[in-house]
Amino acid sequence: MTSLSKQLRTGAPARRSPMPEQPIVLRRAARSIARRWPHTESEQPQSDPKGLLEDLKRRRRSGDWENFCWADLDRAARALIDHGYWRFVPFEPLLGFLLHQVQSGVNRPFVRTLFRKYLESFDPTSQLTRELAAALRDHWRETGLPVGEFVDRFRIFDDNPVPAIVAFMANEDDPHGALRQLGVEAPRGPGMMADVHSAFVNSLQRGIAGGDLDATRRLLSWLDPAGEVSPLQGDPAERAINTLLEPWAHQAPRQEQQELIETRLLAAYGDPRSQSTGVWTLVSSEALQVICGWLAGETIQVFFDIVTEANKSHMWQDRREFWTGLFDNGYIAQAWFALSEDGINAANRIQQEHDRLKLAYARNDSTQSPDRKKCLLIMNAKGHWVVEGSHSFPIWVFPAGNTDTLIPYAESYTCEQFRELQFTGQAERIVHLGDWQSKVLTAIMP
Repeated sequence: MTSLSKQLRTGAPARRSPMPEQPIVLRRAARSIARRWPHTESEQPQSDPKGLLEDLKRRRRSGDWENFCWADLDRAARALIDHGYWRFVPFEPLLGFLLHQVQSGVNRPFVRTLFRKYLESFDPTSQLTRELAAALRDHWRETGLPVGEFVDRFRIFDDNPVPAIVAFMANEDDPHGALRQLGVEAPRGPGMMADVHSAFVNSLQRGIAGGDLDATRRLLSWLDPAGEVSPLQGDPAERAINTLLEPWAHQAPRQEQQELIETRLLAAYGDPRSQSTGVWTLVSSEALQVICGWLAGETIQVFFDIVTEANKSHMWQDRREFWTGLFDNGYIAQAWFALSEDGINAANRIQQEHDRLKLAYARNDSTQSPDRKKCLLIMNAKGHWVVEGSHSFPIWVFPAGNTDTLIPYAESYTCEQFRELQFTGQAERIVHLGDWQSKVLTAIMP
């Protein structure tokens, strides 16, 4: 019979046996492990949560606690809370029974589980939250977690601590790191911290839209904190990214703010034009148009840097000035490029040497030898997809709204696929002779 089985037979709250004081080196090592892997305890998936609770009901009714361990009680608590069984009449008494075990000297991992579940399931209107708070208010120190300042400073068991936590974060350059310092294991986790996330994003919204660089940096730091394995994902990230981008749908931010948002979001989530999964597929169409519009300008500049570097030629200046001018005047909303092998090498050198944005790109998979050396610039100008190319490749202008013949943001293109359109009437072909710029303008204007 386990020690827990013996204690439960008496009907009194279970307590853990006194342990000798741990050596200071061991305690430090344990704290370090807990900070690095905060959720290693009791997080195994449960294949039959209802069965666990039925077994606990049976044992309570019969008084049979033979071979019942703290780990079993811990699993039952997680099953009751995680799967919402505490709401079901047959299991309602189990919540009171489990919380009755929270006393001084109780098993620490069990109290840690309840403390974490309090944060994860937090809802100020919920009976579960109120009952967990009542049980933990005087005994949370039994967790052994370094959360004293967090608990006391924000009075997390009284009313709703979310506004106070958000007010604290609003004055921190690294809000995620600041919460970590207070012992919060998952600053962007569910429950209480999900409410904190929503309120924090809301609190920064006006400042970001007003050009406040500090507010912008705080939200970007919260999205992708230094030292974390991965940036925030899913719906919480989508909401934050929309907050960063949507204000600029009809106006331009300061250059410094745009570069800050652009650089940090691409570093965290990659180029949205090449993503078929992940957070970029969740953001609003308005936000996506903003970031793709910003990247269009960078793409045009980088394209001509690449072809100049790859071909060791400065013959592209008139084309650079023309397309850059169209972008600056709001004619071009999107841009993408397909690179030859030399172009890819040049792009890598430019990115490394000049710390440029790491833009995604397509490949030029042409089969003919002269074509394989070319790089293609693919733009959306006034609703028309337009293809510009290096060397002697002509300009192709597609009818407005046509995405059947030319698929934007594909992984590869060939020069042949455009050349084959010459006699089909599906695109207008313009060579770089004479006043070719006027011909382009005529082709894209309504």
